[in-house]
Amino acid sequence: MRIENIGELSEKFKFYRCGSPNQKAFLTENGIEYVYSYRSSKTDRVVWVFILTDRLQGLLDLWTMNKPTGGVQNG
Repeated sequence: MRIENIGELSEKFKFYRCGSPNQKAFLTENGIEYVYSYRSSKTDRVVWVFILTDRLQGLLDLWTMNKPTGGVQNG
C-alpha cells in the first residue's frame, strides 16, 4: 500500500525514514513494505518511509548488529 499524503497518518503511526538503498533492500527482502518515498531536498537522495512496527524494529536491530561497514574491518 502506498500513501499519497503521509500527513494523514502522522498522528496515528510512528514512522521510520530510511535513506540507505542497502537497508531498504534488506527490509523489503524481509517482507516489510515502505508506504511512502520522497527525494530529500538536502541530499537529493531517495528516502523510503516505513510504518514503525515491532517486526520492523526487530529487523532494524538485526541490521545494526550485522550491517555491512563498507570499509576495512579489524581482525
